[in-house]
Amino acid sequence: MHLLPFAGLLTSLATFLLSTRQFKIPLRLLIWITGALLLAGSVWAMLAGPDAHSLTQIALTHPQVLLGAFEGNWRTISAAFSPLLDILCMATALVALVGLAAFTPGEQVERTLRPVVIALVGAVVGATTALAIVGIGFGSLAKREIYIGVFDATNIHDGDTVSMGDVSLRIWGIDAPELAQPCEAPEQTSGCGILARQALAELAAGQLVVCKKPNTAGGVPRESFGRPLVKCVRQSDQRDIGQEMVRAGCASVFRDNGKPKSSYEAEEKAADQLGPDQRACPHFLQPDTWRRQS
Repeated sequence: MHLLPFAGLLTSLATFLLSTRQFKIPLRLLIWITGALLLAGSVWAMLAGPDAHSLTQIALTHPQVLLGAFEGNWRTISAAFSPLLDILCMATALVALVGLAAFTPGEQVERTLRPVVIALVGAVVGATTALAIVGIGFGSLAKREIYIGVFDATNIHDGDTVSMGDVSLRIWGIDAPELAQPCEAPEQTSGCGILARQALAELAAGQLVVCKKPNTAGGVPRESFGRPLVKCVRQSDQRDIGQEMVRAGCASVFRDNGKPKSSYEAEEKAADQLGPDQRACPHFLQPDTWRRQS
């Protein structure tokens, strides 16, 4: 829940502001420590909550991913509270440090600090209002070019479709069996669509994944039924998830009028030569053929 850490951060800011008053040093130190504890508690609540893989955590562990995302999405920022909380967190920490510097005789430092803190609170309130306006549908956002997320099983719809937040993404260049699609006889022991989804979950679940719209010879591909077409890369080892799905025998190369739309043909041919025990998914009818026959 975002409201608790958000309230904690605002209270922390107010406490740091109070610590700059010319009280006796022990009282000011006690007030500052209270603000620091509120800040630490808010950070913990953010990292331990449902958005455990927040902007702050990604910035600490994968800064190059964050820089790439900001570069790709320079026109817009996701309308969510998590990024706002992260920025507020860092700003509050800076105010805390400056607040310590104000533990000096006289009011010169605190007179400089107080307008900064008030401006920061005003900026946060203004940003929150703007996000709320966007959140209720007043205005619009430019579509993102880069998507970052840590997948779990609930983010995997089928063997070639995933979701990040409220956005459904279609993995570019592959065509996985539909959920209801069976495997080919005599290997028809279970649904190949279900197995493909499980294979994708094993590749992506618990992983920080960056999905980008690919630049192809024909330019940026069009969306698929309103879903952005993206190329997804696992950040732990830079493996192309679409390519790995084809290599495992759980997806085919997507073709348009018989022409392959990705460079995974070598992986597809290699997977076709594998025996049933060597493939993550048994052999299946081409998904587009199955859809036409169903």
